[in-house]
Amino acid sequence: MKNLRTDGSHIKVENGTITSCEFIDSGSFTPQANRLCLGEEMTGLPPFSRMVLNLKPTPKSNLNMELWLPAPDVWNGRFLATGNGGPGGVIYYYMLQLGIQRGFATANIDLGTLPSANDISVIESPEKWDDFGNRGMHVMAEVSKSIIEQYYGRPARYSYFLGGSTGGQQALVEVQRYPDGFNGVIAVAPAGDRTHISAEFLWNLRAMETGDGTPMFTEEDTARIARTVIEKYRVQCGGAPGICS
Repeated sequence: MKNLRTDGSHIKVENGTITSCEFIDSGSFTPQANRLCLGEEMTGLPPFSRMVLNLKPTPKSNLNMELWLPAPDVWNGRFLATGNGGPGGVIYYYMLQLGIQRGFATANIDLGTLPSANDISVIESPEKWDDFGNRGMHVMAEVSKSIIEQYYGRPARYSYFLGGSTGGQQALVEVQRYPDGFNGVIAVAPAGDRTHISAEFLWNLRAMETGDGTPMFTEEDTARIARTVIEKYRVQCGGAPGICS
């Protein structure tokens, strides 16, 4: 493995840059904590190159993605694009872990809504909403395929997409607009009807308010309810794994 170039200097990326590249052969990796990830150590990983990229298909775009490339002798010859969730804005590290442990070259993207889809810089930028709803996912897939071919010296034999909720929306958009992009997709509970989903969110918000408009529960109440439910039922259902484990 020592002869592999891991600085990304030999990889060309259109409308973007590789901000960092490292080869990890220790079998473990600790991601930076974000709102979905506690920053816990991941273990049981194959040797892989971790590429971090920033993509700008338009001047107002700010798409951050990661592509994890298994060492050539453990790569299964396939590419797995993975979806984001909710408002995006973060990398879903557990999806990258899921793919790479099965031998896939695996990618994930924050959809360009960092720091938050509610941030005024996103709300007032149609280009960023285009990245969120359509372009970001497609750009990630095309850039990943190009890098894979450059890195391994041959293209992926098959390309797949896996995602749920907003990730499911990404899957449906890709199939509808770019039908030749993937050999297969898994769209779990796709958030495809944004108008009605947003209306439902507003209904839930109003239902959880008191008559004078204040929240029915404080943040402390909500945290206590969540802990109680998890402690009571996690043993019965087997307990969900940690978001980063």
